[in-house]
Order: sequence, then structure tokens, then C-alpha cells
Amino acid sequence: QTETDLQIFLVMDISNGADKVMVKADIKQLSDLKGKTIAVENTALGAYMLQNLLDIAELSILDISIHSTTIDQVIKHANDGQCSAIVTFDPMAKKLAALGITNLFDSSQIPGKIVDVLVTRQSTIEQQKNNLETIVSAQWQALTYIKEHSEDAYQRMSPRLGISAEELAESYQDLILPDKIHNQALFDSDNNAGLNTTIRTMIQVLLSSTLLHSAPHAEQILTDQFIK
Repeated sequence: QTETDLQIFLVMDISNGADKVMVKADIKQLSDLKGKTIAVENTALGAYMLQNLLDIAELSILDISIHSTTIDQVIKHANDGQCSAIVTFDPMAKKLAALGITNLFDSSQIPGKIVDVLVTRQSTIEQQKNNLETIVSAQWQALTYIKEHSEDAYQRMSPRLGISAEELAESYQDLILPDKIHNQALFDSDNNAGLNTTIRTMIQVLLSSTLLHSAPHAEQILTDQFIK
């Protein structure tokens, strides 16, 4: 998406192990993926995880076969003989682990690179600024509640995800949930570990994967007005 009207206004979480490459028993190390088929969604996240995996494994896209998939087909891939590895994320990764599929590579090995954000349009900011301020305020309240009343928070959230409160608590161990101060640091244009850097890197990956056809300017799609 390259519409200049789009605006990122809040970082919800940073993946610190929640996004994974799960492998079958014949794969013991990253180099074993050469010549194998990897199931991955044809999305920005899928392309980004795959590229980071290949970079660390010192492999190229020509060294593997890609099987395009969707999240609802992940369990099927775990049971068939087509794919040796699956790019996925929690809570689906937890379900794969229960089937004996193991985690070979995850986002904790590429810290700060996979970020979930809230996006709106400039027109929405102009028309519904108060509502967006309410959303951000609610996020700070939710983070405080999770921190102070985690057991109750997990009990309330887990039914929507179809997993137990205990599994949700485990999943949250693989996420960083940035508070207001952390968000401010991430939106700081002078921060080399901030969103500007992350976005520029992802743009290059998406261009090479043809998921983007032209490059937006990172600084034009960020607004810090709601996290100040």
C-alpha cells in the first residue's frame, strides 16, 4: 500500500519470538533448509520473516521452494509430506508444537524488526481525532491492567483466540508491549532502532517480493501526535 493518506499512529506490540519458522524432524539446522519446501503466507509478514530467515541461513530464494499458504492451512501442512518448514505465529505455532513440529527460527533472533501497528487515514484523523485519542488512551489502560491483573486479563482475552489462558500467557512472553514512553522512542526520527529504520528495511523486502510496486516515504506515513 502506497497511499500517502495512510498514517501509523501507535505501536501495539513488537514480536520477540511470537513469529516462528516451525520445522519437521528432518530439519536440524538452518542449512538443512536448502532444497526444501517452506510454507509461507503471501503477505508482508510472510515475506519479511522468510527474507530474514534466508539472510541468517546464508541462503537465497533460489535455494528453496515456496509453497504459498494461508493461516487456516497450517495444520494441514504439518500433517502432509509437502513442506519441511512453516512460517507462522502464535497461537498457531503453539498448536504446531503440540504436534511435534519444532521451532527452528523466530523473531527473537531479529529483535525489533516485526512490529504490529495501528494505522488510520489522515482524513480520519481530521474527522475523528477524539475517537483516535480514546483508542490510544484505552491501550495505555489495557497495558496497565495486563501488568497489574494479568491472570484476569488472560482469562478475558483467551476465548477470542481459542486457546487457554495459560497458552495466552505463554504467548505474551514472546511479545514486547510498548507503553507510552517506549512508543515515543519508536516514533523518534533520530532513533536508529525506531520505526523509520524498520519501515525502510521492510519496504525494500516488499519491493523485491513484488508486494509493493513503488516505495512510500517512511517519514510520511508516521504520526506521533497521539502518543505525545
